[in-house]
Amino acid sequence: MAASILTPDQRNAEDPAASQPGNHRGHALRPRLLALLFVAAVAVSWKFAEIDPRLLFDRATLAAVAQFAAQSLPPDISPSFLLVVAQASLLTVATAIAATALSMLLAIPLGMLASVTLWQSGLIASSRGEGPLYRVIAVSSVGVRAVLGFLRAVPDLVWALLFVSAIGLGSLAGTLALAISYAGVLGRVYAELFDAVDPQPLEALLSTGAGRTQIFLRGIWPQALPNLTAYTLYSFECCVRAAAVLGFVGAGGIGYQISLSMRLFEYRQVLTLLMAFIAILTLTDAASRKLRSLLNTGSSTNAPFIAQAPGISPAPLLAREPGLEQAATSGPASSIWMEEVRPPASARLPDALRLRLPSLILACAIALSFYFSGFTSLFTLSGLQTPVDLARFAARLLPPDLS
Repeated sequence: MAASILTPDQRNAEDPAASQPGNHRGHALRPRLLALLFVAAVAVSWKFAEIDPRLLFDRATLAAVAQFAAQSLPPDISPSFLLVVAQASLLTVATAIAATALSMLLAIPLGMLASVTLWQSGLIASSRGEGPLYRVIAVSSVGVRAVLGFLRAVPDLVWALLFVSAIGLGSLAGTLALAISYAGVLGRVYAELFDAVDPQPLEALLSTGAGRTQIFLRGIWPQALPNLTAYTLYSFECCVRAAAVLGFVGAGGIGYQISLSMRLFEYRQVLTLLMAFIAILTLTDAASRKLRSLLNTGSSTNAPFIAQAPGISPAPLLAREPGLEQAATSGPASSIWMEEVRPPASARLPDALRLRLPSLILACAIALSFYFSGFTSLFTLSGLQTPVDLARFAARLLPPDLS
């Protein structure tokens, strides 16, 4: 039956409030009022922040910008300084990789404990009873979410200042600062991704008597892994940018060299360092996209290799593969494990190497990044003093000054 089209008079007869002229004027004035409030808020903010856009077009400002640009050209490409730029760039990338790896290692258990689905509400949480252990775990889960909020609330620049004050200048302080800061960000993102998975596989695992760890490893982790990878790579891109900024407070890398060159009024060196930093960001974005494509290719390549258990029809699973469906549902192979739905070993070998190559490259990059970031110093006699220095600095922070 076709839907009837109501005339304006019929709509007004059904909804008398809609025919009132004041309602139409109210809806028309609302966007204008919101725009007026936004402009007023911006104007008040500029006033309190003492921002004067007229200074951008002042003659003295334009002359200073022109002088700075003239002193920055051409960039310094002397071999000695290019060696400094290469070392600073390597240290910046190593700091970002090591910080991302550490933050991921911290974020995975914190995100698991902060998951609402596992510990606080839902079928999995309610199926474990209301005993004392459950209450302790539920309270701990809320506490973990509060810790993640605290780690995210403190800016990474403040964390860098704290670690520089505790263990001294260097890339190790910057790496620890980024690791702590982004552990809070990734932990919260991981927890949200764990809670957003399809609950039907979790319910199936729960019906078999699986525990929380088994449900997490077999039901939650495989579903959340693609999004976890995407967010982790994006976090790495953010770490690269942040690692350069932390250099201004003594955390090493390109930022530290830019700070030194600015203090010495070597603006040609500053331009060279900025060009190197832009190149690092470009290569980082390209490598991140390539790694995501390789991981997606690996997951799709493994999809057709399905083993069939006795008594389960493979037709729904192999509906996308017509040739495989006919072979799987006919003959004696339909009642036993289906193991021959695989390409020959000679064809699988290049694919296996290609799928493992990103993991090998990533493992080598992480190992080298920890080396260049200064983590090897922790295993020396002087490095054993680092945890003591951190403990002493933390003790000096407590109690907070409430005067």
